[in-house]
Order: sequence, then C-alpha cells, then structure tokens
Amino acid sequence: MCDKGIKEGIYSLIEPVIDNIFFILDTINTKFTIGVYSENYRSMAEAGQWESGIILIDDKLNKGHLLTKELLLQADVRDEQFYLQTSIRQSFNNYEFIKRDYSVGQEKYSTICSPMPFACDEDDVN
Repeated sequence: MCDKGIKEGIYSLIEPVIDNIFFILDTINTKFTIGVYSENYRSMAEAGQWESGIILIDDKLNKGHLLTKELLLQADVRDEQFYLQTSIRQSFNNYEFIKRDYSVGQEKYSTICSPMPFACDEDDVN
C-alpha cells in the first residue's frame, strides 16, 4: 500500500464496498462519507515515520471536515464530531460493528463503523 500511498491503497482494498454501498445498505439517493482509522502505518511524507489517524477515502456527503486525522485524540469535540468519535472509539475499543443514528437540526445521519481484520504484516511474506 505504501507504493501507491495509504489512501489509494486502502481505497483499492475496500473499492468493492464503496462501489456497491447502495446495494449493501439497501438504499438509493444517499450520500456517504467514508473514512478509515488506521493505526501504526508508515507515512510517506515523513520518511517512514509511523502514524495513526483517520484517512478520508470518499466524501460525497461533504462531511470530511468532521473526520479530521486526529479526531480520536481530541478531548473537546462536540455535536457531530462527538457522535462520530464515540462510534469510532466504541467500534475500535470493543472490536464490534456499530450503527448509530443521530440528528443535526432537521438532517438525519447514520454512522456505521466496522473493524477490519489486520490485512498485512511486513514480516509475513503472505
């Protein structure tokens, strides 16, 4: 994944999910913002430095400004960022699928978080 950049690498792994999200969730005319929290990946920008954080993959909902890379480290988040942080943290900490609905004004949103198994190990040739 590092050869193509972390965002492109993750996109290629989950592209079937992104391309079929309407079928998977049985919905039409719905917009999505998709992000991935990755822990301890090598940064291309910092010459191999290990980083963690949220990587925005697709933002058709225009909510990417809420999914900041450091969201899980922030202690003072409110409103939508708080809902997102809570869902991500619960999924990450408990290694469980989370679906949570919330409203902001008249708009209704759902947050769906699912852990992904460890996909690669630099020491494993497979």
